[in-house]
Amino acid sequence: VLAHAFWFAPQIQALGRALDFADRAREAGTLRTFGLYHGAYVLTDFAKAGLLLASLWLLARKGAGDAG
Repeated sequence: VLAHAFWFAPQIQALGRALDFADRAREAGTLRTFGLYHGAYVLTDFAKAGLLLASLWLLARKGAGDAG
């Protein structure tokens, strides 16, 4: 969460603004960097969701075992 808030999101926003009105042919390196940051953001977001779901599943399973 901290990496998203303080690293990925600001980098993506800054690069996106730089590319907003840029000539795509001249800014190929910046566009690639933007894509890498965006991809890393999405992958880590899926990892966070997976950890959250796994935690909820384990808690629900533990709670079901205590009730029996």
